[in-house]
Amino acid sequence: VEAQDREGRRIKERGEGLLARAMQHELDHLKRILYIDYLESMEDLIPVDRMEEELAEAGEEMPAVG
Repeated sequence: VEAQDREGRRIKERGEGLLARAMQHELDHLKRILYIDYLESMEDLIPVDRMEEELAEAGEEMPAVG
């Protein structure tokens, strides 16, 4: 991701795995794009328990909420 800090200096950040997914999610919000906008049908939604399984297989964890 390329951005600017509060003083207007250019910065670059790189993310992998869950961090990269979170960064893309937030960039999409800035463009007024929601996760469901990428789906062809609402049946393509991934249940949370299945997402947990996929993250576990990739060696990652669901982020804590709250």
